[in-house]
Amino acid sequence: MDEPLPPWAVSEAEYPTKGDTEERVRFLLGYAILARSGHNTQPWLFRIRDQAVEVLADRTRALPVVDPDDRALVISCGAALATLRIAARHFGFRADVDVLPDPRDEDLVARVSLEPGDSPSGDEETLFRAIRERHSNRQAFEVREVGNGPAGMLVAEARDEGVGLHLIRGDDRGADRRRRPDPDGRQALPAGAGVLGPSEPESQP
Repeated sequence: MDEPLPPWAVSEAEYPTKGDTEERVRFLLGYAILARSGHNTQPWLFRIRDQAVEVLADRTRALPVVDPDDRALVISCGAALATLRIAARHFGFRADVDVLPDPRDEDLVARVSLEPGDSPSGDEETLFRAIRERHSNRQAFEVREVGNGPAGMLVAEARDEGVGLHLIRGDDRGADRRRRPDPDGRQALPAGAGVLGPSEPESQP
């Protein structure tokens, strides 16, 4: 098994312009692993096959109490997939994604084929620049509704990706806490993840 890629070590200047496809793909994965994930579990694995990358769910990082259906785990894998696509576009690739390509393998979330593509758009470049600026924030959410403008934008973005986004208005946190045997989810968190209270400062880069 390959050694894990070191996080936050990727540098645009080190892109292997003269490298083979596998070297370039491996470089792009240095950006994919910077994706946001629930409780910082990073529940993904990557497998390189020719000019394709397979994104797999790493269920050894599942949180059975706070995420009993692995819903957040799969969303986290989707974040890694999206970050890979953004990085691929920046470096001149077109990323064709086949979601859940093998019904016999529920851990295989997606297969990404990389081919030469057009230059990235301005919006794609903005997203790429944001990858290394991302940071975790475990402080309490503001007590206010998301406005109709941003909410509508999120729905439209989801539709453009071929999926549906249903907005749930109101506060369901009370119901969520009541159904958990461990209301704070502390027992399910991986070592080092922690649970911060509303007044505690952020502890991750």
